Amino acid sequence: MNIKAAIIDHELASLSEREIFACSQEQKESIYHNAKMHPEILGAVLLNTCNRTELYLSCKDGENGPDPFDFLCDHLGEGARKLASVAKEFSGDEALSHLCMLTSGAASQLLGDSQIITQVSDALSEAQEMDMTDGTLNTMFRLGVTAGKKVRTDINLQIKDTSTVDLAVRAIRVDPEVSRILVVGNGTIGRAVAEQLAKKGYEVTMTLRQYHHKEAIVPDGVSVVPYADR
Repeated sequence: MNIKAAIIDHELASLSEREIFACSQEQKESIYHNAKMHPEILGAVLLNTCNRTELYLSCKDGENGPDPFDFLCDHLGEGARKLASVAKEFSGDEALSHLCMLTSGAASQLLGDSQIITQVSDALSEAQEMDMTDGTLNTMFRLGVTAGKKVRTDINLQIKDTSTVDLAVRAIRVDPEVSRILVVGNGTIGRAVAEQLAKKGYEVTMTLRQYHHKEAIVPDGVSVVPYADR
């Protein structure tokens, strides 16, 4: 299989560097559109969470295909391109191995994080909705999700709670005097934390980047503030 992947995650990139690779919905659509028009690309899947941005490209056999990091930077600007040192690239079986490690929770900041399987599945579904997956990517991601579920079934990671969201909410609730919460970021985890805290009666405010404001999803009962005013 001719698969190439560019990975920017918490292992090499700081939070501020990862934010540069955070893709708006418009940027995602542009990436998929240009991938569909590229003569050497058969499919693409973009995984974008608060901890990582990963672009997988399925290219024609016998073709080198575009560099996935450069292809990503074409849509994110020169600021992203200057951060090549924080990116990892995998191809072929190495890309599949990384994906399986990822879905198992072994590549997460919190070992065994259960959120990642859903995030990977959602990324595949979004690519399928854009008509941007081929048989190779569909099989690869199905194997990745299956591997992640099998790890959780067969291996005792000895983690009392593998959900980042639950751990964050539990840590906050330890102090009964806390009533107001500022959640920095509007990613999947940030929204989930804000939503759970709002349901539990906390006064919750979430930061938003200006360029994400129009397309941001804000949970019920949560206020917003510009990121610059955090």
